[in-house]
Amino acid sequence: MNLPILIASLIFISAIFQPVVGIAKVLPISLKEMTNEADWIIIGSIKEIKKTDVKHDEYGYELLVKISVEEIIKGETAKSVEVQLFQDLSTEPEVSLNERAIFFIKSWKGRNVIVQGYAGKVSIDNEHVKIISIKDEAPTQNFQKFVNKIKKFVGMDEKKKGKNIKRKHGKDFLGTVMN
Repeated sequence: MNLPILIASLIFISAIFQPVVGIAKVLPISLKEMTNEADWIIIGSIKEIKKTDVKHDEYGYELLVKISVEEIIKGETAKSVEVQLFQDLSTEPEVSLNERAIFFIKSWKGRNVIVQGYAGKVSIDNEHVKIISIKDEAPTQNFQKFVNKIKKFVGMDEKKKGKNIKRKHGKDFLGTVMN
């Protein structure tokens, strides 16, 4: 066997058997779908980030993130809400103390989690929002116009179901809502 073929074969074999390492991505869904999937949509600020003793082999330690509620667009009334994140999971949103954002939250397996990972935390910067991954939405938008779009979808959802969404999941959140 000649040397160039041997080298080419080794490169090919190492490429096939090389471990796949990368960052997972959230597949974007529309704002309407995000709104429908969320049990809560709140405007608030991150007031506390606590590392717990819960550790997952792949995702690292679980973080408890306490959000001080400024306004509830959809969901139960509360002064603050805790959500759980895994610090090493690449699809989770980055969080920092005192950060102001719009949070899309759902109850999942007894935990409050952010809808669509990093897509479900929309940062607020003065009068603009910074959108990471919501289908058909510009990355920077006027804060109030974006909130009005969400409220429109929430209103459509309430009319469609004929119910008050704020009462829909009250029992799911009793253990994690802090008044």
